Amino acid sequence: MFPGHRTLAALFLLAAVACTTDSPEEQVKQAFAACVQDLEKGDGTSALEKLSPGFEGPDGMDRGAASLFLRAILKQGRLGITVLHSRVKAHPQEATQEISVVVTQRGGQSLLPDESSRQDFLITWERRKGVWRVKALRPVR
Repeated sequence: MFPGHRTLAALFLLAAVACTTDSPEEQVKQAFAACVQDLEKGDGTSALEKLSPGFEGPDGMDRGAASLFLRAILKQGRLGITVLHSRVKAHPQEATQEISVVVTQRGGQSLLPDESSRQDFLITWERRKGVWRVKALRPVR
């Protein structure tokens, strides 16, 4: 090995870590984008993995009820989700995200209120073992 190889290796390692270390805001945005992608693909199992064990949804919905609701929605047809607005405020272990989305559903009998439905939500995220999970989802009226 040539002189200074350890220093060079350490610099490459630090550069790699610096390139992959996103801010908490970016991590939450990426987690949200993954949720949207899972839902649009019809992958309810992956979408549910992003919910915290103590998830609290609208009208007292817990993680189990969210699972039943999501499976019923996805059984009726594919979802389309258009994000109109998203704003994230993040700290190292928790974050909030305000979103406005239009949700559409194709095929079957829709369980959504209308053929397309604009909805506003406040999402509370928590970081558990390095992974961002949805702790709460509240409609904004």
